[in-house]
Amino acid sequence: RFRNVTGVQTCALPISLSPARAVALLEVRSLVESYAAAQAAIHRTDADLAGMRDLYERGVRALADGCLADVAQAHGDLHLAIDRAAGNAYLSAVMEPLSAQTELLQSLSRGTLGAPDWREHGDIIDAIADRDPELARKLAEHHLANVLTAMRELAATSASAH
Repeated sequence: RFRNVTGVQTCALPISLSPARAVALLEVRSLVESYAAAQAAIHRTDADLAGMRDLYERGVRALADGCLADVAQAHGDLHLAIDRAAGNAYLSAVMEPLSAQTELLQSLSRGTLGAPDWREHGDIIDAIADRDPELARKLAEHHLANVLTAMRELAATSASAH
C-alpha cells in the first residue's frame, strides 16, 4: 500500500507523472473527450452501451470498496469504452496512451473519485444512451473542466511546496 498526496491509503502502484505533466495531458484529453462523447451518442451500439454501464457499475463498486486502483482502472476503461463507441479508430489510438499515463495519478492525487464524479459519468452515459450528442458533449466538457480544476489546484499546491 502507498499513500497519495492526501495521505489516503491506496492499493495502487506508485506513478512517476508529476501533477504539472498530468495537467498538460488532461488538457490534451479535454480537447477530444467531449467530441468522443458526442460521437458515441451518434454511433454507439447496444453492446457499447451495455459495456459502458457495466464499467460504470464496476467503478461504483470499487469506490464503495475503497480500492482506488480499481476505481482508476474502471474510470480509464469507461473513458476508453466511450472513445471506442465513437466509431473513430484514430480517436482510440490517440486516447489509449494518454489515459494510461493519467488515470492512476488523477485518482491518487485526488484521494478518491467520489460520488459526484461517478454521477457525472452516469449522466454522460445516459446522454449517450438517449442518443443526444449535444448533451453528451456538454456533460463531458463539464466533467473534464472539474477534473482539470482539481489537477491545476494540485499542481499549484505542489509547486508552492517546493
